[in-house]
Amino acid sequence: MEQIKHLFSVPGIVFVLSIDKVQLGNAVRGFYGSDLIEADDYLRRFIDLEYSIPEPNKQLMVDYLFQYYDFDQFFSIHHRKRSFSEEGLHFKNFANTITRDTSFSLRKIEKLFSLARVALRTTKIEHRVFPDLFLLLIFFKIQKESIFRDICNKKYTVQELIDLAEQCIVSSYQNDKEVLVNCIINLAISYHNYLYEGVYPNPVFDIEKDDRGNIIKVNYKSKFSDNSEHYNLVSAYMYLRSQITVSKLNMKPVLDRILLLNSINI
Repeated sequence: MEQIKHLFSVPGIVFVLSIDKVQLGNAVRGFYGSDLIEADDYLRRFIDLEYSIPEPNKQLMVDYLFQYYDFDQFFSIHHRKRSFSEEGLHFKNFANTITRDTSFSLRKIEKLFSLARVALRTTKIEHRVFPDLFLLLIFFKIQKESIFRDICNKKYTVQELIDLAEQCIVSSYQNDKEVLVNCIINLAISYHNYLYEGVYPNPVFDIEKDDRGNIIKVNYKSKFSDNSEHYNLVSAYMYLRSQITVSKLNMKPVLDRILLLNSINI
C-alpha cells in the first residue's frame, strides 16, 4: 500500500479492496516488526469507507448445490423413489445440519456436494444410501481428515466415535433432534458392525431387553438423546430395525466409496 498510495488520490479512480482486516493488520505488524503498531489506525490512511459482507445463507447454498449437481436425478430414479422415497429430503436436511458449523466455508460445502455426487455414481440403484452416515463421513474427510483415517483404521470405540461426531456437529439440535438421533444410531451400528467384521463370535450391538424381548435401552450415550424424551436412541434403533436387518448395516462400503475419491482433486 505504501508503494501505490499515490494512486489513491488520482481523480476518478476508486479502489475496492476485499480483505480480511484482522489478517491484514497482522501482516502490517509483521512488516514493521512491531506488535505495538495500531494497525486499524494505519489502515485508515488508505480506507475511507468500510463495509462488512454479511454471513452467507448456507441453507440457500445447500439448496442451490442440490439442484446444480442434480441429486434429484439420483434420488428420483423410479426404484429408489418407490423403495427409499425420503432419501433426497433426508440428504438435504442433514446437509443443512452439518454445514451450520461457522468454520465450514462455502468452498467446503461445495466440495462436500461434489464429492458426494461422484461417490453416489458408484452406488447401485437398489442399495439404500443412509444420507446422514454418507454425508457425515465425507464431512470428516474434508474437515477432520485425521478422524476419517482413524475411523478407517478402527482406532475408536463406538462411544468414542459418537462423542467425536457430536463435538463436530454444531447445531441448534433441539430443532434437529430426530435427524441427529437417527444419525448417531446409524453411525454407532454401522461402525460396530465394521469394527467387529470378521471377528468370531461377533459381539451383538449393546442393547438391553425386558422379559418380553422388548428393547428398553441402547447402552451408549448421546447428548442428542434422553431416554425420558419422546424420540431417543431406542426409538431410532426401533425405526432402523423396521427398515433393514441391523446386523447388515456396515460402514465399510461407504468408506470404500469415499476412499476412491482420493485420486480426485476437487
